[in-house]
Amino acid sequence: MPDTTRHILTFLLITLAGCVQPKHMGLYDAPEDSAHDHIRDFYSSSIYDEQLTSELWYTPSPSCIQVTNQQVLAYTGASSLRIAWDKPGGGCSWIGMGIGWDNWSGKNFESILDTAALSFRVRMEQGQSRGLPWAVGFEDFAGAQAWTGTTSDRIEGGVVTETWTRVILPLSAFPFDARDVDITSIKQVIFQFESSGRVYVDDIAIIPVASSGRKTLTMATGPQPMADGLFSAGEWGGTPALLPDGVIHVRSDAEYLYLAAEVIDSSPLVNDRSASELWNGDAIEIAISTKSGSSPRRLIFYPGDVHLGLRLGKDPVCYHWTRNTILTNAIIATRATSAGYIVEAAIPWKDMGESPWQSGSLYDLELALDMSGDDGRRVIQHRWNSTGTEGFNTTPALWGGIQVHH
Repeated sequence: MPDTTRHILTFLLITLAGCVQPKHMGLYDAPEDSAHDHIRDFYSSSIYDEQLTSELWYTPSPSCIQVTNQQVLAYTGASSLRIAWDKPGGGCSWIGMGIGWDNWSGKNFESILDTAALSFRVRMEQGQSRGLPWAVGFEDFAGAQAWTGTTSDRIEGGVVTETWTRVILPLSAFPFDARDVDITSIKQVIFQFESSGRVYVDDIAIIPVASSGRKTLTMATGPQPMADGLFSAGEWGGTPALLPDGVIHVRSDAEYLYLAAEVIDSSPLVNDRSASELWNGDAIEIAISTKSGSSPRRLIFYPGDVHLGLRLGKDPVCYHWTRNTILTNAIIATRATSAGYIVEAAIPWKDMGESPWQSGSLYDLELALDMSGDDGRRVIQHRWNSTGTEGFNTTPALWGGIQVHH
């Protein structure tokens, strides 16, 4: 990806210095487009619809990239963009195109971050491709950029062919927080091109999508449970986390973080792995924030983020992955049942090195159930919030939440 300096230099060469100009068909401000409805209070929905304007720039080297407005093929209206690029053959270290839509004004994504996506239509000039060798980024007026890829899972049907196909990149997929991008003042969208290819692009817009949302548990109030393995749903209460083969309850007080689970398992409580490898057998993993108000979109652990694991074998252990240590004062009780097993645990906040959850606050939470086969190796992991996406152990953006009451 380009660094900020290179991008700014490229932009200046194209739009300010006037030494080399893109092949614009009409240098004028695009009229307001009503093809896309506003999303909440966001009205700058249309990015490219018909014409090349002064809002669009690209790397000023015809041997690397050519961007033209053509009227042979169009998804909507009378024209589309034809983009032909060749990074290896053109000898360019970086190839890109940007659009400072809405007359280069600042665009505010704050109210739509979880309910909108960047969308565009694309078709190959010849052949087909699984995914596109592109990165797409948004830049603010300070030059900070957040990037994501155009992989096959973000393409309708997974393949770009010689017919129009839609690419959808949720705004929540862009690491704005991790890259310190000001989402209240977005300057432009940038396309970075790798390899080579020839495509047509049309209908670039910000569109509404279903909220990425996240699951949230509500913790019960009242007397705290006993971590004795004699599970009673009444003593745990609240809203449990439902997983395909189990139910997990979470509670807390000033001394302990409590966890209980009822698990359906044909080969229960099989795990003899070392503490750091306990995920590779019957185990429960819990990831939490201990500081209320942390950004739910963060891509790395912040201070106060914790990843714990319970090894559920003959010798139960609680391991603190974040600090690479065993929590020797944790209380873990297991019991085999006719359907699988029950586990109850009390984990001291003091041993974790963190302050306890405060009543009335919302914290981040993810739960995972690791299930082994008869050989003791994990065969599947069920996750509560990040159901279809791996990586919660390093990415808090995949976690859900818990509303704490004491």
